[in-house]
Amino acid sequence: MTRANTQMRRPSRQGQSRDAPPRPPARILRTECLLIRAARPALARHPLDARGATRVFLATDERNERSRRLAERTGFEHEGTLRQDRLDLQGRLRDTRVYAIVRPA
Repeated sequence: MTRANTQMRRPSRQGQSRDAPPRPPARILRTECLLIRAARPALARHPLDARGATRVFLATDERNERSRRLAERTGFEHEGTLRQDRLDLQGRLRDTRVYAIVRPA
């Protein structure tokens, strides 16, 4: 391959379609990540503080480690596991972990 041919090749946009906009710089993504990390606990508490709810809960598949860690980092407490609660996409029964934030009495 000659040098002229190498220069004419377009840079690879691996994992993106032709119509997809270019990805933002990494520093912007890091900033957004920090903002989201700071906002998570406030968003989880908003229904309790502003809307008068007494309990906010979420349910996740027991096998989903990332969701479980996110719930615990956000301030949700593990309330229990529902055994064979729902069907997964393959039609098998799965366990569901329930997390909640409860307004203090």
